[in-house]
Amino acid sequence: MNKLYIGVALLTLSVSAQAQNLPFDFYSFKMNNMYNVNPAYTGKTDGVNIILDARAQSKGVPNATKNLMTGVHGKFTDNQAIGGRIVSDGRGAFQVLKADFTYASKIKLATDHALTLGLSAGVFNKSLAISRIENYSALDQTDPTLSYFNTTQFIGGVGALYTYKTLEVSLSSPHLVETSQAVNQFLNASAAYTFKASKDINVTPWVSYQNVPVIKNIAGLFVKSSYKDLVWLQVGYQSNSSFGGMFGANIGNFGLGYGFQLNNKATKTIAVGTHEIAFTFKINKRNKGAINTNDNSNASMLSIINRLDNLTANKNMSKAELRAELEKIKVELKKLSASNFAGENPDTIEQNINVIDKKIKEIEAQL
Repeated sequence: MNKLYIGVALLTLSVSAQAQNLPFDFYSFKMNNMYNVNPAYTGKTDGVNIILDARAQSKGVPNATKNLMTGVHGKFTDNQAIGGRIVSDGRGAFQVLKADFTYASKIKLATDHALTLGLSAGVFNKSLAISRIENYSALDQTDPTLSYFNTTQFIGGVGALYTYKTLEVSLSSPHLVETSQAVNQFLNASAAYTFKASKDINVTPWVSYQNVPVIKNIAGLFVKSSYKDLVWLQVGYQSNSSFGGMFGANIGNFGLGYGFQLNNKATKTIAVGTHEIAFTFKINKRNKGAINTNDNSNASMLSIINRLDNLTANKNMSKAELRAELEKIKVELKKLSASNFAGENPDTIEQNINVIDKKIKEIEAQL
């Protein structure tokens, strides 16, 4: 019986340590998913963004860590956005489920300078899955220790994102407050800068830092490269002596990625590493200036010019989105005929054509 009590005590200490260290893995930098780390990324890009991210850590260890995150977010005004996330995390006998809402507001500081502030709030449920404990049937099911971790708490977080052209600086405390708990000192910080290595290749070096309570803080250095925003590759190193790599592809509005992180020397003999897979899908916002080619109304050259102006002014669109919208405009231009401009001044038509041609070339130069 003493051995049983000792076993339960050791289990309690182990689970307590896991609970304290939870934010390190729970809020780690996921693959192409800064939304999980910082609520200020809510609605950073146009349209409605849908994310599904799954991670399996320490593969080969019984009841190893498994983390599943799904979320959706998007803008409801030019400078405001909302979203929602659900995250399930299991490690050993410890299970956590988080569901929260996010809100972000963008403040334009000056030309090309912007600061976005984000908030998150929701519920955080912790439970002990007794059936995952070895020889759990021998435990005293009435022991209050076993139900100590079965709680549901309010949780809140904050974040900030500063952008200047292709520079992004992020700072967040995604688990700042939790009911009946002290203010959490866990912080996530990162800085990334994108530059063109060639006409079709972008390179993004970025650094990260995680202030993790209880265990050692972790810094990271990563380099990501993308080709025409169609395929991408990222490699990186973290100060806990772990290396990782990721790659993925974007097909229209659908994205798929896979990542692998090697365990450091302290754990490589008992587990094979961390696997991660992510799916993304974007629902584009309907352009108010779009031409409806399925009705009988005449297409307007001015509406096309207006759309091209919007594309030039929109700094939040990715190159893939910009390219796709430009191709739509080109297709619509090819469908126009002389009947669309009946009664219009020929000089005005020629002038508008020249304007459209110039604007298209300016946008293509950005790609």
